[in-house]
Amino acid sequence: MKEVFISMRMLYVLLLILSLLFSGCQTGSGGDGDILIGGSISISDLSKAWAEAYMKKNTGTKIEILSTGSKKGIEDFLEGKVDIAESSRKISTEEILKAKEKNIDVGEFYVGFNIYCVAVNPGNKVEKLDKDQIKDIFSGKITNWKDVGGEDVEIAVLYRDIPVGEYDYFLEKFIDISKNVDMNKLPANIKVLKTPEDIVKEIAQNKNAIGYFFMNYQDKSTKALSVAKEKDGEYLTPSVENAQTGKYPVLRPYYMYISKYAKKPLRDFIDFIYSDEGSEIAKKNGFVPVPNKGEQRETLFEYI
Repeated sequence: MKEVFISMRMLYVLLLILSLLFSGCQTGSGGDGDILIGGSISISDLSKAWAEAYMKKNTGTKIEILSTGSKKGIEDFLEGKVDIAESSRKISTEEILKAKEKNIDVGEFYVGFNIYCVAVNPGNKVEKLDKDQIKDIFSGKITNWKDVGGEDVEIAVLYRDIPVGEYDYFLEKFIDISKNVDMNKLPANIKVLKTPEDIVKEIAQNKNAIGYFFMNYQDKSTKALSVAKEKDGEYLTPSVENAQTGKYPVLRPYYMYISKYAKKPLRDFIDFIYSDEGSEIAKKNGFVPVPNKGEQRETLFEYI
């Protein structure tokens, strides 16, 4: 009888351990109200600001942000290690296939973006460029302003310094320049500067310079060019309105990915991001919020 009791006790302990292990595999976070977010370093400060504001209103929820990069964030999401993946790029076809293999219905949320200014000195008579012209200028194919309607002088192109192996969205997305580019082996008319502030300062002092930076760095010392997707397209200035309609072509978007069957705290947190308060937090952190009402809001989410 004693042996039977011991066996039953051991069975109970074994079942308890298994149940704990199983429950630990169901989500990336700890308790039911906890949220674990991993991914893009570029948006992590904004996510932390959203999380802090949300937790003040929802004391039963704990949100942790892991700044691991977009690729790692999506990998961890597909492995069930985080509840939300945040990314500065759209999920890839390969990653979508992995999700389908794991029977994960992925929800994609467009949560905000940065607006790039392609800017010149106010004394430069060039007012607009299409995306192909921008690409040719920054890649070194066009080196004289006369080829794009300006004076017969060499173009001084400004890059932001990028340590080897790191990522510059503007150069890689719009100019097709790899992250492995050697900054010491660029064309002679390209100058590399440390910060966006340095680029703004150089443009203000050099009538022949052109550079790029996020809109929040622009001031009266530089002139933002109107940009079109193609030569015969609509030329638009960088503005919140033009960006929110999706018409301005030089944007850096940010996304969040969750499961279709995400628990309620995750969905409540996403709703908070889209709220007026969430939008104001985005603005204070130098981002442009997405439209948060009506049909525009509905187009910002889809299951993949």
